[in-house]
Amino acid sequence: MLEKYSQLTPGAFFILERDKVGDYRLPSASESIYRITGYSAKTLKRKPHLFFVNVHPDDILQLQQQIQLSGRELQQLYVKCRFLHAAGHWVWLSIKAAPQYLNSGVRWCGFTYVVNPHA
Repeated sequence: MLEKYSQLTPGAFFILERDKVGDYRLPSASESIYRITGYSAKTLKRKPHLFFVNVHPDDILQLQQQIQLSGRELQQLYVKCRFLHAAGHWVWLSIKAAPQYLNSGVRWCGFTYVVNPHA
């Protein structure tokens, strides 16, 4: 049902998890993530690092710091960053997610969308 709603929005829903060691998993992402990143949800689930390696070098530190703060303080994550779309152009993404503590680490349930395509 969530997939039907995501088809009506300009963005994509996701669940991101970080274990206590610091490894990330993407157990869920709406298929609309493809429009935003150029990568299918299936690909990003198998290789979640593809998201991080495609964040602009000038933005990656801020993104990592915001994720750390959000996970530590259990505050909402809100960040904007440039992402290299698989087609080769940069897009500005807005990412909002609510953290939840798990015994195994932290889970963020969130939403991302393109602020200005082809920037």
